[in-house]
Amino acid sequence: MVAPTIQETKRLVKEATGTDSNVNAMCMDVSNRALITECARKSEQVFGPVDIIINNAGVVQARLLTEADDRKIHQTMVINGESHIWIIKEFL
Repeated sequence: MVAPTIQETKRLVKEATGTDSNVNAMCMDVSNRALITECARKSEQVFGPVDIIINNAGVVQARLLTEADDRKIHQTMVINGESHIWIIKEFL
């Protein structure tokens, strides 16, 4: 399932479970640790404690590693690796 908006997310949850669920979402730039921290604080203020985190962010470089520039390699490692650790530390 792909849900680009919170409304679509809520619709998909209702379709899957048959009930209205308390589902909320926030978008964030997972490549920026300061924004993750800010989003975690705002999320707790707005929604209360977080029960489930779905982070489906990821990037792929469609080329050989030896052909990728250093900036793209760093971006890939931050988004696909470090950001998951930052999110866990901030939200849980």
